[in-house]
Parts: sequence; structure tokens; C-alpha cells
Amino acid sequence: MCFEYLNFLIYSSVGCLHTAANVLFLESPTGVGFSYSNTTSDYVSEGDKRTASDNYVFLLNWLERFPEYKTRDFYVAGESYAGHYVPQLAYTILHYNKDPNNTFINLKGIIVLNFDPCSDYYVYAYLNRADVQEALHANVTKLSYDWEPCSLVIRRWEDSPSTIIPLLQELMANGLRVWVFSGDIDGRIPVTSTKYSINKMKLHLKTPWHPWYLNGEVGGYTEVYKGDLTFATVRGAGHQVPSYQPARALSLIMHFLAGTPLPNSTTLLQ
Repeated sequence: MCFEYLNFLIYSSVGCLHTAANVLFLESPTGVGFSYSNTTSDYVSEGDKRTASDNYVFLLNWLERFPEYKTRDFYVAGESYAGHYVPQLAYTILHYNKDPNNTFINLKGIIVLNFDPCSDYYVYAYLNRADVQEALHANVTKLSYDWEPCSLVIRRWEDSPSTIIPLLQELMANGLRVWVFSGDIDGRIPVTSTKYSINKMKLHLKTPWHPWYLNGEVGGYTEVYKGDLTFATVRGAGHQVPSYQPARALSLIMHFLAGTPLPNSTTLLQ
């Protein structure tokens, strides 16, 4: 979401998320991308519950390695099927935060977005270059398979809840900020599908459906529900929102982190 690809070289682009926050990318579950296990059986049976547990353990170990981040505000973001991973990890953090003997993670909110399969070819070629892996300190164990956008290593998926609405309700009840946004031309997870899911929550509307703006143009549409759930669309964006509309995606992320509403017609230049 921050780079453009040309002849398998990376060039800086607009909409870089690291200009809004420190970003930690985690490839999960085990076997996806450069993530791996030294226990073969770990690849035989995976699922949502184990992924949430593994991701939580990773965060604890990462914070021990970099303790200067322990007191920072922490947000969880993800795209597509991470609509499961993100609230499940957030729920796990909330659960363990209740025990004063555990490392406290300063969780403030979650955001779920959709992202573009067309870039997979370029990412595959780039991340499988030896010099790139060396620069990233990745694949230090010399995995027997390539980096792939979708893993063929995982053999069986044990659990996948039909809905994560109860988790979203639990997160909201604990005062977490919850944002969901979709590209308005996303053919994989259409806006209407997301709206139907939100309607199932039977939330009371706080701010009615209205356009939001960036640089004097309509950036999309949004509505806010009581309980601190915001739903937004991004105009002209497909499944991978930042690759279609990086500036609009960045504006949305920055407002999410700041806890401020998306600009309406009276604040066009903000």
C-alpha cells in the first residue's frame, strides 16, 4: 500500500501508512509467507483459534524484545479474511489484559479493510529475491518453499466461525474503537454484504449515511453507530483499497488513529 512496482523494483508511492503510525506486519498463520515452525505437525492442523493464540504469543515476545513500545497505543488492522483474525486477536488481548500478572497491551481499537490480488505476481517475484530476503532478515532458515500470497503448506483448517459479530460486540462493550471499510467497487466482498452484516448487529445510528471528503472530492460514504463503530466506503476502490486509492485510504487510517470523524461537507479541506 506504500509502494509501486516497475521491473521488480520498488518505488515510494503516496499513501504510506508509516507516515501515520509505526507499522508491524505479521504474516500468519504459521506457514504463510515467511512464517514457519520447526514442528512439522504444526502445519497439519490450523484454525482461527490457534492463529489468535499464536499471534498473541508473538506480540508478547515482540514487546519483550522491544520494550520501548509497551506503553504505546496499539491498534490491530487487517484485510479480507483478517476480518476474522483481527477481532479474534483483539478479543484475546482483552481477555489476557484482565490478569494483572500478564503483559498489558494498550489496545485502543481495530480496523478491518479490503485489499488487490493483481499485485500478487509482483510481490511474489520481489519477495523471493535473495537480496530482498537478506535485507528483510527473512527466510533465515532457508525454507524449502517460496514465499506465496496464499499458503499451500497448511493442510487442514480446523475452525472458522460463521460470524465474528459477537466478538465485535464484545470489543465495543469494552470501549474499543471499531472501524470497517470497503472499496465501493469491491467484487470479492461487496459493500452490500458488509452492510447486511452490520445491520445484523441492530445498532442505533449516531451519524446518518453521508459523503466524506478529501481534497474537495467525495472520498466515499460513511455512517457512525452508537458504541463507536464506523462504517465507511472508499470511492473508486476495489478489494485492496490502498492499491486503488492510496490517498483516500491513508486519510481514512489517519482519522481512525486520531479518533476523529471523516471530513464532511463543512470540512472539505481537512
